[in-house]
Amino acid sequence: MRTRRLLITLASCYATLGQQGDCVAEDNGKYYDLNPLKSKTDYKATSESGLEFTLNVCTAVTTETWQMANPATVEAFYRGPHSDISIGNVNTTIVIKDSHPLLLLSGGTPCGGESSALKASSAIRFICDNDVFGTGQPKFIAQFPPDDESACGFVFEWRTHVACPTAKAGSGVIEIVAAVALVLLLTYIVAGVVYRRLVLGYRGLDQFPRFSLIPISSLPHYWSEFVDWISDLRDHFRGGVRDLWPRSRATSGGTHPTRWRSRSDGFSPLAREEEEAMFRDGPDGPDARFSLEEEDIGSAQELVDPAPPPPAKTNGDEHNGGAIRL
Repeated sequence: MRTRRLLITLASCYATLGQQGDCVAEDNGKYYDLNPLKSKTDYKATSESGLEFTLNVCTAVTTETWQMANPATVEAFYRGPHSDISIGNVNTTIVIKDSHPLLLLSGGTPCGGESSALKASSAIRFICDNDVFGTGQPKFIAQFPPDDESACGFVFEWRTHVACPTAKAGSGVIEIVAAVALVLLLTYIVAGVVYRRLVLGYRGLDQFPRFSLIPISSLPHYWSEFVDWISDLRDHFRGGVRDLWPRSRATSGGTHPTRWRSRSDGFSPLAREEEEAMFRDGPDGPDARFSLEEEDIGSAQELVDPAPPPPAKTNGDEHNGGAIRL
């Protein structure tokens, strides 16, 4: 009885709750879309008595049926002893009940014979479950009457993350615009702080840009000054590197390394004219700057080839010398 009352309540809600076709629904600002559950392979569910149900969502089943009328319009059925029994035709209208999507299927096989006005129906209650990463599977809950031969109403429960409310199509544009505006605002604040602190020398709260004092029309000029400051800073560092590591200079006679002269405070490179004069022939060339006088050459020769020492005297020489003295 409890299950029967549930189906009657669900059927009465069908005409009173917010509805929307194409397998989507919206309720209290929440948007539901069950289209991802449409599948080329039907879903299966089994009752406690062993009945195997075949279902799909918002579309007809793809499984081949057996002796069942109008199979192209059937969304759920089970296999009976003499034929397949339809428990509901295709329905793309979703009903929201207690923040859960509900799919009601009606117009199935007549219950109690072809002449009966009561036809089989079913209700699929979808529950939002983010722990189910896939589409999930339907689960049989109850049937009434409880015996299989007389059953005419069926209830299923389906846990899936697809049943969770999502953003409505088109609302993402607003989010994108808001994100872009936020990025531009943060960029403006950071660039303003860097410029006012490093260029203008402000400290404390003064280094933050004041929106009331900076009109939007001045933003291009403000940004251009910041870019120019970055360029000047880059050139400054490049110039410092060139001073530390001077490059070779080319002259008319070839390429020579830079010459350095001694100073009281260190070394400094020679002027270009002095460097070229060192490698140029003529009166001002290296012959004149490094020439030696003749006496300097003689002194240098004596250092290289000193005079031989006098020969040593023998005993005979001393005797002869003494005889001569006598």
